[in-house]
Amino acid sequence: MCRGGDPLLTRMLAPIHIALRTWRSQLTVPMGAQRANHEDHERILGMVRAGHRVAATDAATTHVSTVFEPDMRTALAPATSHKVAG
Repeated sequence: MCRGGDPLLTRMLAPIHIALRTWRSQLTVPMGAQRANHEDHERILGMVRAGHRVAATDAATTHVSTVFEPDMRTALAPATSHKVAG
């Protein structure tokens, strides 16, 4: 999770990481979306490592708005709206 060696940050983020991983494991995410998600994370991490704070923040904001928010809307929708069109 937090390989930068910051033990305080690691301890602070651990419960959030576990909760998100548990929640995400219950969703069906298409392989293409998983790949894009991974690429987003790599891009954000690269910007953080390079010290590009504003670019990392912008990329993280975009990622959250395109991945996390739609998932949250789906998860919080009434059970009848969880059907997949097809």
